[in-house]
Amino acid sequence: MENPKLYIEELKKAFGDKEYFQIADLHAFYQSFEASVPKSTVNWRIYALVKEDVIQRIGRGTYKCGSGNNFLPQLPLFKIFDLAYWRDQCLCATLN
Repeated sequence: MENPKLYIEELKKAFGDKEYFQIADLHAFYQSFEASVPKSTVNWRIYALVKEDVIQRIGRGTYKCGSGNNFLPQLPLFKIFDLAYWRDQCLCATLN
């Protein structure tokens, strides 16, 4: 359920075209709707926005709109079997 105080559509309009933005930018954004919004409230809103995949953390205190793609390295199948073989060999050696 979307919280209307997150102002998601307005946030996407304000920051959607930016490469990144910072906590201070989000604080100023929320101050435009609520002049005396506490920093702790902004931090909770950031947490909710990240959890809902509206924004993505790309660095310490730095965000961008949208959700990110998690990096999945491509390992050839023979490498996976090779790694499993060595893991099993080490496990067997440990148990003996």
